[in-house]
Amino acid sequence: MGKGPDLHSKEKAIIVNVRSYFDQEKKSGGPTPDDIRNPLKRTAAAVGYSDSTVKRTCKEKRDSGNLTSPMKKGKSGRSQVVFDEFLQGVIRRTVMDFYIRREYPTVDKLLSHLKKHVDGFPDISSRTFLRRLRKMGYRHKKFSKKPILMESADTAAKRNLYLRNVRRLRQQGWTIFYTDETWCGANHSKKFGWQEQVVSEDINNYNSYRNVPQVNGWRGGILTPSGAGQRVIILHIGSENGFLYGGEKCFIGKKGSADYYQEMNKQHYEEWFRHILTLLPNKSAIVIDQAPYHTMMTEESKNPNMGWRKDAIIDWIERHQIQLPEDAEEWSEFTKPSLLQTAKPHFQPKEYLLEKIVGQCQKQIKILWLPVAHCELNPIELIWAYIKNAVARENKTFKIKDVLQLCQSKLSTVPQSVWANSVRHAQKVEQYYWDKDRLCDTAVEEFVVSVGNDDSSSSEESSSSESEDCSSSSSDTEV
Repeated sequence: MGKGPDLHSKEKAIIVNVRSYFDQEKKSGGPTPDDIRNPLKRTAAAVGYSDSTVKRTCKEKRDSGNLTSPMKKGKSGRSQVVFDEFLQGVIRRTVMDFYIRREYPTVDKLLSHLKKHVDGFPDISSRTFLRRLRKMGYRHKKFSKKPILMESADTAAKRNLYLRNVRRLRQQGWTIFYTDETWCGANHSKKFGWQEQVVSEDINNYNSYRNVPQVNGWRGGILTPSGAGQRVIILHIGSENGFLYGGEKCFIGKKGSADYYQEMNKQHYEEWFRHILTLLPNKSAIVIDQAPYHTMMTEESKNPNMGWRKDAIIDWIERHQIQLPEDAEEWSEFTKPSLLQTAKPHFQPKEYLLEKIVGQCQKQIKILWLPVAHCELNPIELIWAYIKNAVARENKTFKIKDVLQLCQSKLSTVPQSVWANSVRHAQKVEQYYWDKDRLCDTAVEEFVVSVGNDDSSSSEESSSSESEDCSSSSSDTEV
C-alpha cells in the first residue's frame, strides 16, 4: 500500500477533530451499532481519505503532539513564497504612493505597510521581501546622498510605452481586445457560506445532518474532495462589447498535470491565434501578456546561447556563412564560448512569431504587449473571476466533464455590462499609473534638487558626492 497524500496541517486537524467526535459518539451510544464499531472507517468516509491516512495522522498527533504540513520546496529546500501578479501590482502601487506622500519607501516601511493594510500578505522577513523586490525589477539606487528604493527604469519605460500606445489607439478608433488563459479545477467550489456554531451537547443520537461538514464547532457547507482535481483549461478573447464570437477554446487538461501552462503549449496557442485573426475586424489591437508561449521567437531570429549544444551552434554559424578564421582548420576546434563570441556580431534581431503572423495578415491588427506583472491592466482577469465564481456556485458533482459544461455555459452567458465595467476598471488603473508615474517623476526630482543643494555640505563633501554619483550611475547599486 502506498504512502498516501501529503496533507497540510488544517487538513490533518480536520481528521483529528472528526475522529475525536466519533470516539465521543461511540462512548455516548452512537446512531447505530454497526457505525459505532469502527470509528476509523467512519472518519475516513467522512473526510474522503483512506483508512491508512487517518491512522497515520492520528498516530502523528499521539506521538509528537503536533501536526505538520508538507513544504513546497525550492532548490534550497526551504518553502517558497509565491508573489502572484496581483500582489506584485499592489506592491508597485504602494511604492508609488510612498513617493506621492513624499516619503522614502524603504524595505522595512513597505513591508510593515503591506502587512498592515493588505489582507493575507505573507508573513515574511525583510530579507525575503528584498529578494522579491529585486526579482520585480527594483534596485536601491542612490540620489546624491540619499538612497531610496526605485523601480527599474526598464519596467517603468515598458509600462509607459504600453499606456501611450493603448491611449493613442483608442483615440484613433481602434477596438482593444484582451486575451488570456485560466483554469478551473473539478473540485472548484465556494470558499465562504453561512455556517452554524454547534457543540457536542446539541447533537442528538440520531443526527439527520451527519453528511453536512462539521469542523471546529461550525457546521455547514458541502463536502468536497481534497485538492483541485483535474482541470479545465480556458482560453478566450474579448472587448468592452463582450467575448469575440467563435474565439473560445475550452478543454480538459491532461490528468496529473501540475500547471496549466504545461497544457497551453506553443503549438496549441499558435493554432488558436491564427484562428482568432480570421475573426477580428479591421483596426483591432490585441492585448497579450508575456507568457513563454506568447513570446516565442521565429526560427530565423533565434540566436545561439550557452544552452545550445555545440554542434547546433556550429550549424547556426555555417547556415549564416560566417567565415572560418585563417588560423583554424574547422569549427570543432573552438570551445562553446569561443563559438558564441564569433557568432555574436552576426546575431539576428529578435522577432516574435505572433508579430510575424500578424504582419502576414491582410487586416489592420496590432499587438500590445502587457508589461510584466501588470495583469491588473487586463480586464479579462475580472471576467475569469466572474466565471469561476459562477461555476463554484453550481458545481455539485465535482466531476470534470460537468465542470467543463459549466465553464462553457458561463462563458456564453457573461453579460456585456460585466465586460464594459471590467474594461472601465482597467482604464482607471491605466489612468492611475499615468498620473502616478508623472507625480513620482516630480517628487523624485524635488528630492534630488533638495539634497543636491544642501548648503551645509563642504566643497570636499560635494565633490566626493558627485564622484560617487558618477560611479553609481553606470550600474545599479544593490543593498
